[in-house]
Amino acid sequence: MAQAQMNTKRRVVDGATSQETYPVEVIQLLDVLARIEARRQAKLRALRKDGE
Repeated sequence: MAQAQMNTKRRVVDGATSQETYPVEVIQLLDVLARIEARRQAKLRALRKDGE
């Protein structure tokens, strides 16, 4: 079975870029975690706004 992979570029300190390959599942998991964190931050902002 072939494993699906996605290429992403990563910045290197000297300004050049290198290309690394990550499994699609890892990219999808990071996307889900980013959405969860965005919702958490929005809830915190709403709570702080209501408290003022």
